[in-house]
Amino acid sequence: MAEVANLGALLPPLTGPVDPASYKKSLESSLQEAKLELQKNVDGNVANIVEGLRLASSFHGEVNAIRGELSQLQKTTHDPNVGLGALCKAHDETKQNLTHEIRRKTLAGDMGRHLVTAKDKMKLYDDKIAALNWTAASEALHAASTALHAVRVLIVGAVDPHQSHEIHQNHRFPKVYHILREQWRSRVESMRVTIAAAVDKIVEVSEDIGGASTSIIVRKSTDGRLSIFELFRCVGMCNLLDTACNTISAAIEPFLLRLTAEDFAVLQIEPEQETASLSTLKISTAISPKQKHDPAKKIDAATQLQHTRRLFKNTVAAFTFLWKHFAVTEAVPGAEDAWRRIAHTCFAAAQKQIIKNCLAVFVPDHSSDLVAYQDIVKETDIFETQLFDAKILPSATGQHQTRFDTRGLSAFARQVDVHFAQKSRKQIIDAAREVLLRDNALTESVHIEELSRGSESSLFEFPSCKVRKVAIELVQIADKTLKDALHQTALGSESMYQCVRAIFDLYRAIVPVQIRSKEDEVPMLALLVHNDCMYLSHQLLTLAQRYKYALPSSRKQSGDMTFLDLIVEYRKMAEKYFFQYMQAKKRDIQHILASAGGLADTGDEARYSAVQSALRQTQHELSRIAKLSQDVLPMIVFNQSFGALVDVATTWMVERLQELWDVSEEETHRLFVLFSSLDKLEDVFTDPTTPITEYVPTWSKMKKLGLMLEMKMVQIVEQFNAGEFYEFTADEIASLIRALFSDSDFRKTQLKLLKRK
Repeated sequence: MAEVANLGALLPPLTGPVDPASYKKSLESSLQEAKLELQKNVDGNVANIVEGLRLASSFHGEVNAIRGELSQLQKTTHDPNVGLGALCKAHDETKQNLTHEIRRKTLAGDMGRHLVTAKDKMKLYDDKIAALNWTAASEALHAASTALHAVRVLIVGAVDPHQSHEIHQNHRFPKVYHILREQWRSRVESMRVTIAAAVDKIVEVSEDIGGASTSIIVRKSTDGRLSIFELFRCVGMCNLLDTACNTISAAIEPFLLRLTAEDFAVLQIEPEQETASLSTLKISTAISPKQKHDPAKKIDAATQLQHTRRLFKNTVAAFTFLWKHFAVTEAVPGAEDAWRRIAHTCFAAAQKQIIKNCLAVFVPDHSSDLVAYQDIVKETDIFETQLFDAKILPSATGQHQTRFDTRGLSAFARQVDVHFAQKSRKQIIDAAREVLLRDNALTESVHIEELSRGSESSLFEFPSCKVRKVAIELVQIADKTLKDALHQTALGSESMYQCVRAIFDLYRAIVPVQIRSKEDEVPMLALLVHNDCMYLSHQLLTLAQRYKYALPSSRKQSGDMTFLDLIVEYRKMAEKYFFQYMQAKKRDIQHILASAGGLADTGDEARYSAVQSALRQTQHELSRIAKLSQDVLPMIVFNQSFGALVDVATTWMVERLQELWDVSEEETHRLFVLFSSLDKLEDVFTDPTTPITEYVPTWSKMKKLGLMLEMKMVQIVEQFNAGEFYEFTADEIASLIRALFSDSDFRKTQLKLLKRK
């Protein structure tokens, strides 16, 4: 047990500064040795075992105490205020202060170096400007800008140049930096003015007094000192490339616009004239003014092709001349993109003129000429290939890709079917508008025979009536348009289909305005418009079906080519104007009848004359309406509409007579005459197979009332009971008897005989 008792001696000593990690490893090793020694010395003696357990427990307590000391030591080591932690904190602060001081001194040194560089470069700029060495001056100014930018980066880091004002407000810069920056700005502005003045003198376009020729002059140097390439270099150094290219392009454009003007076919480019300081290219008129071609006059396909080739040849010569003088063939810092920008801007302007004055003008007027136009398409491809493959025009790439379509001419030419359809559409719509704006009163009788077999009525039959010639011509234009569409592509036929729809929409837009302005001049205009609308809706019913499956369009498969929606609109329009016409005529008749003041007191001569005059006016107005509308409307429509107007008068007479409660014998005779005044209207109706009562519901009632005015009481009762006066009720007959006959036992007896249902 002696070895066990001395286990504490196996623990490593804990004196002086101790590394926790190494001490823990040493402690674990000592514990392992103590465990092996304990197992070796403990035998079967129970006492020794008990003693060993006691010693082991004591050893365990010492180990826990040591662990507590180690934990306390570790906390002390990492505390930033005492012990090793405090020493580490002081070391870190010292290191940070030293680093900041080193950075500050380094920054001050770099900043001073850059500021000195900026100052020296601006002095160099002044010297070079005095010596008229613009290239060296631009380089010096650019170097000064770079140095000032480096100072800004040292202070605030890499920033967006557009935020420079805000940066200078929010950061402290050395005073010398602000001074140098203002000096640099003033020099930049002066340089820009100088360069701008030089750029303005590079290109000049002049025209002679008579306008027979136009020249473009390109100066090879500015005042004999600065070449174009050197100027581009200065422009690039001063960040003026965009401005300079725009200025040069604006100076060139008048020459190109003259070259591609409407009379391009009579222009020719003369050989370039070159001297040591400038080059000149001249456009002149190839023929005399008397021989000039009239752009409005149509020319054949061969002549069109010849004119197109001349235009393209002149344009290639012009751009070759410009490329020779402005294309950068050597590395010019900051100006590599100059020719690309000038060429693209100028070609965009020329391209619009070529399309407007050549390619669009030569688009055929007839579908049969579309094949010949393919020769112009080929020439356009050759023209563009010649320019771009020879690098005369750079390809639009990168940031310039969206400036314009470099192959816009050939793209336009290849879509000749679309342009032909658009051109035809405009011509067709213009023709339709001209038709609609003609005289509104010209009419023509139409009748479309039924297409079905037998004598039964057909959906495809249109009754005889009068329609305006504008409607007939409109249908003829639509029919011709769809016939022309048969020879076009699917895209062209689709455009023609939409054009036909536009024609009929145009009618619905123009005619209502015409009606409001000319209805007084043409009394039956509303009825004519009604007939027009019904005629057009009838034509639209079958128009699409006649061409639907012959047109080269995708609509024929989908079944979408139809005018049924327009049919609905036209029928609504017809109903609208017919209803307005009927309402106006009814109001006129009611106004005339109202002037009579009813049928009472016709025994008085003045009252009788007033009623008689009102009925004569009514009969005259109805006869006038019949005369004007009988030949305009279809027979069935005329009979129904005229019957409705006559019914207004007959209804008024029946109702006014039934309002009377006492009629004298003299009044009875006069009322009989008045009721006979409308008899002549029966002869106006043109359908002999249909009784008038089908069109005038109250006609029979009015006629029988007139007869009863001269009948005896017994006859009235007997015929009523026999059913001959079926239009009346027993109460109406009783009221009439009381008004016509005085009160008596006989009247009472006859009234009792009336059969009541």
